[in-house]
Amino acid sequence: MSYLFVVDLQYDFINGSLAVNDAELIIPTHLIYHQDAHPSNHISFASRHNKEPFSSITLPDGRIQELWPDHCVANTKGAELHEDIQSSLNSTSNKVVYLEKGTNIDVDAYSAFNASSHNLLHLLKESSTIYVTGLAADFCVKATAIDGQLNGHSITVIEDATKAVSDESNWREKLLKCDIKLIKSTEI
Repeated sequence: MSYLFVVDLQYDFINGSLAVNDAELIIPTHLIYHQDAHPSNHISFASRHNKEPFSSITLPDGRIQELWPDHCVANTKGAELHEDIQSSLNSTSNKVVYLEKGTNIDVDAYSAFNASSHNLLHLLKESSTIYVTGLAADFCVKATAIDGQLNGHSITVIEDATKAVSDESNWREKLLKCDIKLIKSTEI
C-alpha cells in the first residue's frame, strides 16, 4: 500500500504570513494531509520572544529555535487548507486522513513523524512507499521524509510538487544522502 503525504498546503504558507515563493504552482500536482495548527504564542513565533522573524534564539535547554512570523494559528484562515486542495478532497472517493503538528505551544515540530502523531506509525504499518509533497521542501517536507525513512519506510519526494523557502538550501542533497528518492510527478 502506498500513501501520499501532502505537507502544509495552507493559506499562510501559500500567500500568507510565511508564504513560500511560487507555492501556488504545486497545487495542481496534488492521502494524508498534514498541517500546522499552532496555538497562539507558539515557541517558534518571533512575536513571543520580541524578536524579528527569520532570526533564531537559544532556548533555556540549549536548543536553537528558528523564529517565524505568526502562522497557521489554529482556527484561523491561515491554518486552513487552501481552497483548491479542500475542493479536491471533497470530491475524492479515497480515504483522507488529516493530521496536525505544532500543537504543543513549547515544541516546534517540522516532521509529520513527531510525538503528537503517534497514530501515524500505526496507520502506516503496512505501507510500501510514502510519497511526500508540499511546503516547505527545506523544512517540513525534508524533516518528514527523513523521519519516515528513519522509521523504516521507503520515502519518495515529488520534486515538482514541493517548493523551498530558500533557493539556496541544500535540501535535495540532504535527502539523497539519506537514500530518499526524488522524482517528478510525471514519473508516478
